Amino acid sequence: MVGRNGASAAANIQNALPTTFNILSWCHMPLSKSNYIWWRDQFTSVLLVHDLGHLIDETYVPPNKTIGDDIPNLDYNRWLKENYLVVGWIKATISPPICPVIRNEIFALVVWRKLEAALSSECKQYTRLIKDQLCTLKKTSDLSMTDYIVQVKSLVDSLIASETIVSEDDLINYTIDGLGDKFNNFLHNLHFQRDSMTFQKVFGILLQEEHLLKRIKKSSIVDVVEGTALATSRGPRQNFKRRNTIKKEKQQSA
Repeated sequence: MVGRNGASAAANIQNALPTTFNILSWCHMPLSKSNYIWWRDQFTSVLLVHDLGHLIDETYVPPNKTIGDDIPNLDYNRWLKENYLVVGWIKATISPPICPVIRNEIFALVVWRKLEAALSSECKQYTRLIKDQLCTLKKTSDLSMTDYIVQVKSLVDSLIASETIVSEDDLINYTIDGLGDKFNNFLHNLHFQRDSMTFQKVFGILLQEEHLLKRIKKSSIVDVVEGTALATSRGPRQNFKRRNTIKKEKQQSA
């Protein structure tokens, strides 16, 4: 049976503020204009885990500062400390360019509103920009297939960070849409195997296709060089024989 002192200690532990919690272990990516939605969801989860979700709840009514006319309300004091703690967490997880948005604010709900107003539309514009970049990204001759795929994946990861759903089929489409005419044979074959294809398979096949195209190009260059060298080596001898033939024909006619 738990004694009175034991129950009191357990209650104190339960009511203690999570001041030792490392917020960066959950929100490891600083809040920026591009990842607001991801950050908001992560931070909301942290608040719910620590029973602090009421601080950003628009319907929550904070406790009165005093009980009656002059008796301090301990519930208010705790609510105030909770605000200080959560605002501290927020400031610890935002990037420097965002800091001016919430400067001098001490109440979590006010900070939450300001971030929503400043970054929600920014995040949507950023998402549109990333999609436009994906649609215009091309695999140029001076860009290796690996570097091209890295660029595609980096842009897609940025979309995911902004809470945009990107399926594997979308990822494959973004990848193949930027390929040039050199890969038409690959695209034709892919059309008949699309249902069984994953992004990793497509990536592997594209690397093989690139290697094959390089070998064909190298072989063509060698053939041209060898043909030119052969023609050059034969040229003087053929001209010499031709001159001798003409000389003999003139002698015979004389």
